[in-house]
Amino acid sequence: MRLTTETYLTINGEAIIDFLEKLQKKYPDIERLHIVLDRAGYHRCKEVIEYVKKTSGKINLIYLDRKSTRLNSSHEWIS
Repeated sequence: MRLTTETYLTINGEAIIDFLEKLQKKYPDIERLHIVLDRAGYHRCKEVIEYVKKTSGKINLIYLDRKSTRLNSSHEWIS
């Protein structure tokens, strides 16, 4: 598992797509990228879903269960 981060002024569907594009460029030899996300609206928006479909299976989005907040480290930072 590798951790990759990027800083954005605004997090929205456009930023998520930009990040996914950067991941594909950073790891061109990986057959399929498995990305774990929480259920924020910008992770599930129509534009992101359509972008992922266009990658022909090269990106797999895995959404955390709503009841799995303990797996989302951002919840620890604000608690």
